[in-house]
Amino acid sequence: MFQNLLLLIEEGASRLARSLESQLDDAGSYTVRKLTLKEFTQADSPCDGVVLIASDISRLLNGTLSDIVDRSAPLTVVVAGTHVDQHMAEVLMAGADDAFDPNHLTTPSLHRLLQRSIARRYQRVHVSTARRQYEDLYDNMPVAALTVDQGGSVTRANRALLNLLRVTREQDVTDEFLNGLLSGLAQLQRSSGRTTPEYRDRHIISVPSGETLHVAVFARAHPTDGVNAMDVYLTDITELELQARRAMEAENYRREIYDSSPVMIVCRDVRNRFIDSNLTVLRTTGFQSDSVVGQSILNYL
Repeated sequence: MFQNLLLLIEEGASRLARSLESQLDDAGSYTVRKLTLKEFTQADSPCDGVVLIASDISRLLNGTLSDIVDRSAPLTVVVAGTHVDQHMAEVLMAGADDAFDPNHLTTPSLHRLLQRSIARRYQRVHVSTARRQYEDLYDNMPVAALTVDQGGSVTRANRALLNLLRVTREQDVTDEFLNGLLSGLAQLQRSSGRTTPEYRDRHIISVPSGETLHVAVFARAHPTDGVNAMDVYLTDITELELQARRAMEAENYRREIYDSSPVMIVCRDVRNRFIDSNLTVLRTTGFQSDSVVGQSILNYL
């Protein structure tokens, strides 16, 4: 619960302020300090919550309310004697947590309204904090990530993806560089119906510099405002693919030398069982490679 409330009193609202202050004293849950709007803007006024008291709420919607919300503590409640219902939406859009006419309130109901406003602000702060944390994680995680809508357009891309593609703006992340990956994922979303599709594969992309990259792709659809979007994660495996290709080339080269040797070469394990032999052994003996692998070499001496 917020303990220290700051009452900001608009000119002409003194009587309304006295009435509200009396009700707050009766509630017994708040320490109240009063300031005029001018005093508030000229002084550093730390508090747990702000209650703005105005005789006519419509006069506050020309900028004064927004200025107070920008400087205020976690709670801003607007109390006015007239036109509250007509301007409620505008008050909330300006950043206030609540608005009401105190002329129709008893002390218990005022207390409940303040607690409702407090809860509403807590929820807003919690959602805002969670969103900032998510955005910070998304933008700074080491895995390249982007979000694709059902039309195949990129709605978001993090820094790792821009670095991977050697570009500086989200607008530069196009299907041309991703070699059809975006349009393929969009088609997957449209064809999945009510299911939540996942996609795992390896893909080749071309960055604007002309370099070709091999990437591992993981994508998963999630509903956003009733429309499916896909979060896509790309891992650069170009070096791994290069190493695998080099290893395969080395093995093929070794096998070529192995099989072309005129000398019979037999590989055996510690129990003298055939593991492998070159083509010279097979041509000389007439054995089939599959028929002797695993058998004791002593059977053929």
